[in-house]
Amino acid sequence: MLNLESLGEAIALHRAIVQAKFSELEPFDSAIPFSEPLSNLAKRNIDSIILQLAEQGEDFDAKLWSETRNLKTDWDGYEYIKQRIGAASVWSSYSDGDKVRFIEILCSPFSPSQEQLNELLSIKNET
Repeated sequence: MLNLESLGEAIALHRAIVQAKFSELEPFDSAIPFSEPLSNLAKRNIDSIILQLAEQGEDFDAKLWSETRNLKTDWDGYEYIKQRIGAASVWSSYSDGDKVRFIEILCSPFSPSQEQLNELLSIKNET
C-alpha cells in the first residue's frame, strides 16, 4: 500500500495526477483520464492533504485545499473533460447513472457542481 511520508509528497502526487490527467487532450497513456483507481487515489490524496493541514493547525490552507475539490469552469482542463466526453464512443450506450459515474471519474480529483454536471450530461444530447 502507498504510504506518503510528508505533506510535500502528497502535494507532489496531486500535481502529478492532475498533470497526467489534464495537461493535454491526448495523453501518452490514453487510459489515464478514465482510470477509476487513479480517480479514487486522487480523491483520497486531497482528503489526506486537507487532514494533514488541519492537524497542523493550518486551517486557512486546509480550507483552500477543500475549495480545490470544486471543478472550475474557466480552467483548461474543463474543456478537455468536455472534449473527452464528446469523443467517447460508449457515451450513447451508457445509462444516466453510468454517465454520471463516467463524468465523476473523468473530473476527479475535482467535483463538478450540479450545474456543471447537467452541462456535461447534455454534451452528446446536443447533436
